[in-house]
Amino acid sequence: QASSILQACEKRIRYCSSMVNASEWEDGDHVSAVLEKYLDGDILSAEERRCVDHVIQGHGVSYHPNDVAGVLKSVYTTRDDVGFPKGLHSMDFGQHVSGPGLNDALARDDIDTDHRINLLDMETITIDDASTVEIDDALSARETERGIEVFVHIADPTRWLHMPDHVLAVEARQRTRTVYLPDGKIPMFPSRFGTDVCSLREGALSPALTMHCCIREDGSIIEDSMDVFPSNVSSNKRLTYDMVDRILLEDNNTMVSVLHRAAERRERRRGQDGAQTLHIPESSLSVSYNEDTKEKEVTLTRVSNDIASASRRLVSEMMILAGDIVARVGSSLSLPLPYRGQEMPVRPSNEELEQIPEGICRSYYMRKFMLSSLTRVSHPIHHTGLGLPGYVQATSPIRRYGDMLAHWQIKSALRGDLPLYDAESLQTVVDEVQKTSKRIAVLERSVDDYW
Repeated sequence: QASSILQACEKRIRYCSSMVNASEWEDGDHVSAVLEKYLDGDILSAEERRCVDHVIQGHGVSYHPNDVAGVLKSVYTTRDDVGFPKGLHSMDFGQHVSGPGLNDALARDDIDTDHRINLLDMETITIDDASTVEIDDALSARETERGIEVFVHIADPTRWLHMPDHVLAVEARQRTRTVYLPDGKIPMFPSRFGTDVCSLREGALSPALTMHCCIREDGSIIEDSMDVFPSNVSSNKRLTYDMVDRILLEDNNTMVSVLHRAAERRERRRGQDGAQTLHIPESSLSVSYNEDTKEKEVTLTRVSNDIASASRRLVSEMMILAGDIVARVGSSLSLPLPYRGQEMPVRPSNEELEQIPEGICRSYYMRKFMLSSLTRVSHPIHHTGLGLPGYVQATSPIRRYGDMLAHWQIKSALRGDLPLYDAESLQTVVDEVQKTSKRIAVLERSVDDYW
């Protein structure tokens, strides 16, 4: 099955020097090694491609060379220990995870119950695409004399998964994150847990981890207002981005408007602090099977770019704000966390920029100069792209294992316990997660490029 991916991508594979001897292809470990090399960007020779054919025929795998996504899906929906890289597993979690493992998690008491704050009476909304089923963030805000008080509520899977050695947590670590493909996704958690139990669904009582602060008119955060705490919330209304955009055009007296004003303040402030904001349109790619024509149909939809969509900028700012708060609180506790940062890029000269048209063209040009993000676990590092002294991704624990690591660390400190990971052990896990996530990203881009 691993070999079939390589063979299905034949048109995109160029020749290269040695990788694996032809006589050794019967060993499944070598199949795995070649797949891993492919996911890291390496390529096969003609002789090795013939070996791929041999292995595929020997295992009775059938495929069509122009149906890459179909092959990928067939691999995901079967379980085989042929050596598929860690993190790229099937959509079937197996009985030990989705059965007894899940039931064991759901039966566990809440170890944070003594200091979990009840926010059920607070107006709370979620803003997502209409198709989103894993709802991992919700928002609340209100005007006060000190400024705009903001609450960012994040789904709390560690309410049930107290330790990283639980079978669901072990499976999540192997998967690393939810994998998104044009014809479907491979979730990090079973849907019964990620979608039904953890998601902040409208009208449901949901455990959450809440990031709270008060924002001054100039966009700065009042230092003594920052807090992170376990909570219980209930979403009053599920909104889509389009719905929020319409609300902002029609009514200035809603909580959505208060959130929008808070987001505008933060965006201005980050810009003053050197944030590098690139406005590049995004697209949504989907592949569906037409029962009538018996063919797959590809739909490419342009998503409103964030210059035009106030709702997307609002949500983006609130998620950045949450990561800022977690980094500051973590630093005050001397807590090992996956702190993310970005060094200052070498910017082109003003003369160079003036030759590039403003807007999309200039954004694409500027993106070439942006440096990759860095991760340190001992202390926050400056994030030039976001204009922040520190940042921690912690807003998608249903979909990203790294975010769940941050939740475990923060919550153990809030309970007065030692953190689950010291700096050295956390760095080891973070390195593993980033390596697997990189491979998944390469796979996702490869399939997107094909369609």
